Amino acid sequence: MAEQTSGAGLVQGVPPAERAPRAVADLYHAYFTGLILPLVSRRGSGDAARWMHAVFRHQHHEKFLSSFEKLGLSGMPHAVACAA
Repeated sequence: MAEQTSGAGLVQGVPPAERAPRAVADLYHAYFTGLILPLVSRRGSGDAARWMHAVFRHQHHEKFLSSFEKLGLSGMPHAVACAA
């Protein structure tokens, strides 16, 4: 499906039920980009890369790994748990 963006940043042709999640994703992306750019310009790409790794690793532990326990998949080999 071809999407067209209006001048206000709204995506035409997107069902109303999908607009709110997409708006939140766009805001999160803009916020995260706004954090990374000053970090790169002031501290360098190495510090920015370490910070991004720390942020995503934290999210990985907070969200992804905790879901394994909730689903009863902890203790399984990784490939088996992912397939389940």
